[in-house]
Amino acid sequence: MYDLTIATGNNARTLIIDSDPTLLTPRPPTLPIRKRSRSQLDTDTGSGSGPIERKRASVESRSDMITAINRSIEARKSNIVKAIEILASQYQERLSEDDFGVATDLLTDESKAAVFVTLPSIDLKDKWLVRQTGVVLFIN
Repeated sequence: MYDLTIATGNNARTLIIDSDPTLLTPRPPTLPIRKRSRSQLDTDTGSGSGPIERKRASVESRSDMITAINRSIEARKSNIVKAIEILASQYQERLSEDDFGVATDLLTDESKAAVFVTLPSIDLKDKWLVRQTGVVLFIN
C-alpha cells in the first residue's frame, strides 16, 4: 500500500493507492479551465450586439432624446419670444402700459403665444388680443 499526498493549498488530501504503479507516474500539469465571460459569449455568437455596441446604441439614443427635448424647448421659447417681439413692435404704441403688461402676461403661455404668432393678419391679432385680455387698443 502506497501513500500519495497531493497538495492543493488549504484542501490538501492524501490518496491511498493499492497496487497500481501507473497511478504513481506523474502527469503533466493541466491548465485551469477559464469560463467565458458574458461579453465573449456575445461576440462569439456573431450577434453583433456586444456590450460595447449596446452601450454605444444606448448613448446614441439618449443623445437623440436630449436633442429632441432641446428642440421642443427651443420651439416653445421661440413662440413666446416671437409673440412678445410682435407685441412690442406692433402694439407698444397702441396699448397703455398696464394693458401692455396684461398682454405680455397672456403671451407667456406657450399655447396662446403659438396662436398669436400663427394668426396671419394684424386685424385678426387685434381681435384675438382684445377678446383674450379685454384690453383697449388705441387707433393710430
